[in-house]
Amino acid sequence: MRPGDPDRGRAHHCARRDDPGTDPRPDRRDAARDRRGRADHHPRHGRRCGDRRRGGRDAAVAIGRAGPSLRHLRAAERALHAVAAGSGAAPRVDGRRRGPAAFRPDRSRCIGSGCHPGDGQRRGRGLVTQHDAAAPIVEVEALTKHFPASRGARVHAVEQVSLHIDRGETLAVVGESGCGKSTLAYLIIRLLNPTSGIIRLDGADITSLGPRALRPHRRKAQIVFQDPFASLDPRRTVGKAIAEPLEIHRAVPKREINDVVADLLRRVGMSPDDMRQYPHQFSGGQRQRICIARALALRPELVIADEAVSALDVSIQAQVINLMMDLQDEMGLSYLFISHDLAVVERIAHRVGVMYLGQIVELGSRRAIFENPMHDYTKRLLDAVPIADPARRRTDRSVQTDEVPSPVFEAGTAPEPVTLVEVEPGHLVAQATSDQPSVAQEEHV
Repeated sequence: MRPGDPDRGRAHHCARRDDPGTDPRPDRRDAARDRRGRADHHPRHGRRCGDRRRGGRDAAVAIGRAGPSLRHLRAAERALHAVAAGSGAAPRVDGRRRGPAAFRPDRSRCIGSGCHPGDGQRRGRGLVTQHDAAAPIVEVEALTKHFPASRGARVHAVEQVSLHIDRGETLAVVGESGCGKSTLAYLIIRLLNPTSGIIRLDGADITSLGPRALRPHRRKAQIVFQDPFASLDPRRTVGKAIAEPLEIHRAVPKREINDVVADLLRRVGMSPDDMRQYPHQFSGGQRQRICIARALALRPELVIADEAVSALDVSIQAQVINLMMDLQDEMGLSYLFISHDLAVVERIAHRVGVMYLGQIVELGSRRAIFENPMHDYTKRLLDAVPIADPARRRTDRSVQTDEVPSPVFEAGTAPEPVTLVEVEPGHLVAQATSDQPSVAQEEHV
């Protein structure tokens, strides 16, 4: 072929040598459209983008076993949104344990009236002052949720629950599967409408607000779901997923959205370059970090973590838990932490509520629940926790084997009402108000 000619479909000396044929090179328009290596159709999105991760490592190990260092994130150039004067975060305290050590009890974390001398207080914005303690971020009174079942029956998912969450504290709700933990969380954030009761968010009664009136309150409370992959749209990039709440609530000007998203990714220990990738290109722990970044986009005061780490392995659990604790100190967040893993709860919680059959049966500080449980169900939960270390394994465990009360009531009966009695400062235990179930015109399933 002659020098300078484009690649031809046939030899130059053959017939029709004056017709070079179709130029195999793409035109400029297609090349510009595909300059990032992505095809036009969704099934091939992100093709040839794997080398964008730092160091070209796999997604499962890109963040490191002990998680990325967040110390360089403490001195942010500017806040995401306007905040009150004097609300900046204090410097991070060195010496926080990471990795598997995250599951060793940290006795310095205690807030509220249930604290004991020597427990200490949290540093930074997570510290609760006397003024803040008088105004909880969330209060619920006699909260109840019934679901209709077949043949006129009702499922009593949540029954007469009353609790509060102070500013800057973590309230963990534990219990077996099906006891109503997630339903309680959805009621507080108004993803479900309560049957009865009162919900106050930042002092405002949101129990019966409609969608339009509830919208400004949505910014104050966000949720992190259990399955990060199911809660992310596979057709949207990470950047678009995090930017969605900013666009819906018009929190920042459009020209600043990308900068805010990049800052959020840095806060959760990821690279701003990750905003161009899709959820399937990340590991489970990275997806959960993305969901946390999305929940923080509107700078909420309350974050509900519904089994947020239960689907992750132990080392990744420790990374996510430490990340949540760092963000709480930095941003003054309050957490409602839903879990059935008592080791995780002992690490992160200030107070613990034990839930059984839709009711809170014990509520108190972390130390009171783990060192001095009062309710029989709480004792059973703690006794059933296995100990992996043979040297520390208890041989005289008193696990009760008698019949557990059935959650199914006969037709015409309702759950037995209970009353929380304060047995010591900040430590409440449920006691039955009657010996027999109350009669009602419904069936409890």
